[in-house]
Amino acid sequence: MTSAIDALRPIVDEARSAPPLGRPPRALGDPFPWDYRGRAGILARHAESVLDLTTGTGDLLGSVLDADRVEAYAVGADRRARHLHDAREGLHERAQLLRATPEHVPFRDHAFDLVLLRHRPYDARQLAALVARGGAILMEQIHARNWHELRTYFPRIGEREDDFERSKKVFRRYGFEFIDVRSHDRPIAFDGLEHLVYVLASSPWIVPDFSLDTDGDALLELQDALGDERGILLTRSRYVLEVRSPPPIG
Repeated sequence: MTSAIDALRPIVDEARSAPPLGRPPRALGDPFPWDYRGRAGILARHAESVLDLTTGTGDLLGSVLDADRVEAYAVGADRRARHLHDAREGLHERAQLLRATPEHVPFRDHAFDLVLLRHRPYDARQLAALVARGGAILMEQIHARNWHELRTYFPRIGEREDDFERSKKVFRRYGFEFIDVRSHDRPIAFDGLEHLVYVLASSPWIVPDFSLDTDGDALLELQDALGDERGILLTRSRYVLEVRSPPPIG
């Protein structure tokens, strides 16, 4: 065991100075049965104002604004200044950009006809307040089941809070109409233990305090249990929520 784990130490050293996640695992099986980008473009046709809460480098928001018959006023938010710099160049002043997180956005209530959110923590109550009467919220998020196999070998990960069920309760309480509510699981494959260790070392939020010294035995057990000719297999889980705010009264 010692020699097998020691061979991974240079990978950990390299990963800890690299961008998070590194090379992504290969997706297997059926793709997710929804088109988030395409649906966002369709909804934007009927919106006068659009807020993208996870703009990143502006790729999604740019494609939404490029969709046929979209003339909406657009705002993009991201917590990373370097992403906003890239978005500014790509969007060419077609959107107002600001540094903010989905939990803390400086806009008045009911300010946007369409609110977009993807793969970031959020407060469903704040989203409900941001969207205009009759407007829509569209999000694609990481489900609590994502990579659930890791919890068997790293119990300290703990159970993730089920944002999917919690958000449905919030939107239901606020009287939202549910347009699309789906989750989907898809297998993914890491190209061996080295690939998985690289991802865990470069992304410390996945397994807190990840260390070859304390987690070596667990890694080898995981490899034996979850590995086959395709690699080391885990489950990628996502959900999509499209909801519409109650229309104005009168």
